[in-house]
Amino acid sequence: MKYIKNLLESHQNLSQKDDISERYQRFSMICNSLRAISILLIVLFHIGTWFLVIRSYFPIYIAMIFDFGNIGLDFFIFLSGMLLVVNILQRGIENHKWSDWYKKRVLRIYPAYWLMLIIIMIFYLLFFGTVFNFHVILINLSGFQTNLIYNPNFSSIHFIFWFLTIILSCYLLFPIIFYGIRKNFKITTIITIALYLLYIFYSDIYSKPALFLEKSLNFELYNGTYMHFIFRFFEFFLGALFGYWIGKDNMKNLDILFINKIGLVFFIFVTSIFAFFIFSYLSGDYYRWIFPYITFLTIPFLFYVFNRFFKSNNYLEFFGKRSYEIFLCHSFIALFLFAIFLTKLLLPNNLILNLIILSLFIVLIFYFAYLLNKMVNIMLKKQKWNPFFVLFALSLIIFTFISFFIFFPMELYLSIPIYSSIVLILFYFYKKKGLGKNILKEPKNKK
Repeated sequence: MKYIKNLLESHQNLSQKDDISERYQRFSMICNSLRAISILLIVLFHIGTWFLVIRSYFPIYIAMIFDFGNIGLDFFIFLSGMLLVVNILQRGIENHKWSDWYKKRVLRIYPAYWLMLIIIMIFYLLFFGTVFNFHVILINLSGFQTNLIYNPNFSSIHFIFWFLTIILSCYLLFPIIFYGIRKNFKITTIITIALYLLYIFYSDIYSKPALFLEKSLNFELYNGTYMHFIFRFFEFFLGALFGYWIGKDNMKNLDILFINKIGLVFFIFVTSIFAFFIFSYLSGDYYRWIFPYITFLTIPFLFYVFNRFFKSNNYLEFFGKRSYEIFLCHSFIALFLFAIFLTKLLLPNNLILNLIILSLFIVLIFYFAYLLNKMVNIMLKKQKWNPFFVLFALSLIIFTFISFFIFFPMELYLSIPIYSSIVLILFYFYKKKGLGKNILKEPKNKK
């Protein structure tokens, strides 16, 4: 009897593991589709921003669709926070090491970004003769170039990479966020919502509290850059909370999102808030603060939709798996094509030319993203390079944070010795003090 009881318990445990595995695979496929939707919305938004001749042929209620594509970034940030938490919970908190986690983030973000930034700098040199300062290059390679826009050392080489600063800043804060969520999920949720509502109150640039803060701090707190940053930090935090709710208890809460009645409730909420957005947009008001609400309602609804029509996930797999590479290269492709046709060939900027450029743009971004993804995978397969990628990223981040406190233009005589010292110190610790054995070693695959 005891043998039979143990056998039944063993079978039940295996069956439960199979259910968790199947649930996680389904979750991963849907997340791929959501990433694909996010990046396609971002591309749509930038088409409406860059192809103004084409946009001018649309009435305002159609052109509004281009502007709404801006929510793709909000989706991206929310999904990042959600996925980070779910993945940690699935692998097991007892197996989690922050050193391994940060290494994976570095290898995921930086090699593709560095490659793309080098291509962009070569383009600027060949087409416009632009040569960037050494300290500007280092800060941009760190990804934190948008953190302090008033510092003379901080300027972006390519305008769209401000998003990297947000996501990297979220990664730095993530251990604190994760600890708070694990310690007390309910209180952390209440505090987050309360802070967000408080921020909405203070973000009105004409309110007395806002004017008082600006006067007291002598700082333009409510400019566009910082508004975007703060909104996205809240979205990342909300995504992490949502990810914890999904990931805990063997992801059983995920099944709640697949219930028809829940799907109907989210549909009603999403439709209502979309109607509010459309009304406010057409009336001339643009409420940026509503995007986190739309995101928080739309993502669960899309989980329901993509589970309901599960086969549709296969069509979005390519875009979802290469969403980061598409983001990195799509603005460069547009810049390159406009430079060729308008600057070099001096063609008239009319509707026909814009349609030609748009057609090439759509084809090239996906092909270029595929090549970029392939090149990075080849680089990362050479395992011996990975510790040096991590060291290089660490040296750039340290240099950038030192540059925060230098409020005058940093010339070569200052930037070279500072950065060289950082590299030498890190290399010394890597070789002599066991940095490579502890932080930079290859993490073992835990089953």
